Amino acid sequence: IFLKKSIRSNSGVVVITIVTAPGSFSCPNDCYYCPNEPGQPRSYLSTEPAVARANQNKFDPVLQFWDRATTLARQGHTVDKVEIIVLGGTWSFYPHEYQEQFCRDLFYAANIFNEAAIAKNRKLDVSSLEAHSMPSLNSLYRSKLSLEEEQVRNEVSDCKIIGLTLETRPDYVNSTELRRLRTLGCTRVQIGVQHTDNQILKTINRGHTVEDSMKAVKLLKESCFKVDIHLMPDLPTSNPEKDREMFKFVLETPYLQADHWKIYPCEVTPFSTIEKWYSEGSYMPYTEKDPKLLVDLLVWTKARVHPWIRLNRVIRDIPEVSIIAGNQNTNLRQMIFKELAKQGKYCRCIRCREVRDWPEDESLLRLAKRWYRSSDGDECFLSFEGSIDRGVGGGATERGMKKRQKKEDKKK
Repeated sequence: IFLKKSIRSNSGVVVITIVTAPGSFSCPNDCYYCPNEPGQPRSYLSTEPAVARANQNKFDPVLQFWDRATTLARQGHTVDKVEIIVLGGTWSFYPHEYQEQFCRDLFYAANIFNEAAIAKNRKLDVSSLEAHSMPSLNSLYRSKLSLEEEQVRNEVSDCKIIGLTLETRPDYVNSTELRRLRTLGCTRVQIGVQHTDNQILKTINRGHTVEDSMKAVKLLKESCFKVDIHLMPDLPTSNPEKDREMFKFVLETPYLQADHWKIYPCEVTPFSTIEKWYSEGSYMPYTEKDPKLLVDLLVWTKARVHPWIRLNRVIRDIPEVSIIAGNQNTNLRQMIFKELAKQGKYCRCIRCREVRDWPEDESLLRLAKRWYRSSDGDECFLSFEGSIDRGVGGGATERGMKKRQKKEDKKK
């Protein structure tokens, strides 16, 4: 069987992005860099691949899941362990009934994926997907059960959802919201920290402070969620020096030690307030003046990322046609790797060190333990690594274990 784009399943898990429906409830805030395209969920553009797919499927989560899972199966990937990433607006602002139905539908879509003969033996029969609307699909396959019942069925399904990522704002993270997210099946939460300079956050009308982000990370950690933070260099009133200080602060403070990062350099896009600023001449991204400034900044940052962090993205998936100003290098990550290699450096984040499909001598693998302070607690990142600290065969993080572990080590 031919396998296309093997990187999509090298870790044994396939990632499927599902987008929520648009509407006034998708986010009441008005961050000035955030696009507000009519008919799309807030902060997303119709030209983005996942959003275009959502539009084709009328934002129905079942159809979106089947569409993407079918494509992956056609490419030769085994769709048996799936991580779902939900995008679109701010999750916390969607009606609770919509949230429950949406998550129920995700588990339902996974549970009947093989039953629907969409991926059986990789000989795909997608006529039902292409020729039927959702109501008629409901008549073809079993009825949907409750969220809890679909979750229980998924535990023994041939297509298991092993992770569900939802996105919210730091100032909306509280104990009540986290209990609700856990009920929905959420395992990882994305929050937009964006910057550590409160004046910059005020300039972009973000509506929260860096202190709010720190509190959110602590609450998420104490509730056993994986944490994915977003950071945005090149925002209005920022500069390379301020952005370097931001990354330095995030790396050094124990209160923003997230499990995952996404770096989204600010880009001027249609339907945003900063589009007006740019056209008026009151805002000019420094990347627009000299693209090397951003590359140098991110090379500096990637060379310092801690080995317990997974750097998922260094650019948002916005096509060049929708970028008015700012970084327009859609291969920015490759440019950074090239510059790192020139300098004889490399990134030590989890993503860059995964074994994937390159050979690693098992006899040289060792168990590495890395302790670090995180939000008034101690965490230990455990990983099996190759001889040169560049092949990670697996990793896990434990929290609040240091004192107990030291006692156990002494007994041995």
